Amino acid sequence: MRSAIEIEALLANVARLATHARVRRIVEEGAPELSWNQAWLLRHLAEAGPRRMSDLAHWQGVDRSTVTVLIGGLERAGLVARVVDPQDRRVRLVSITGAGREVLAARRVASTGLIDEVLAPWTRAERDALTQSLDRLVGSLQDHMHEGSGSLLR
Repeated sequence: MRSAIEIEALLANVARLATHARVRRIVEEGAPELSWNQAWLLRHLAEAGPRRMSDLAHWQGVDRSTVTVLIGGLERAGLVARVVDPQDRRVRLVSITGAGREVLAARRVASTGLIDEVLAPWTRAERDALTQSLDRLVGSLQDHMHEGSGSLLR
């Protein structure tokens, strides 16, 4: 059984390699350069639909002012737009634009292509085991954060 120290080191290496300049060039080829936070926000907007800035800040676990800066960059690039909330016209929602969806789709094609290339020698069973383990890890992290227990929320 792997220790928490070994798992932490492996996760740190995955994060380092996933954000490596060469990987970023592959993923961003021909698309606007986005920070990882901007890319996550764009993906979230595509999946969840228009959201209030406060909801985006809560989802990202950052201050609203941080999200304002991130969304401002996406807005200047034409990837998101602020729209009036049809249920409360005093509120503005952030919505992904068609250009944002195109950028996200191009990044996804590049990312999945890279993952397919890296995992090409893996068997179907190994890929399935990885997917199940990552899915469980994400679920456990989300549960831990939402329960308010542990150091993730401090």
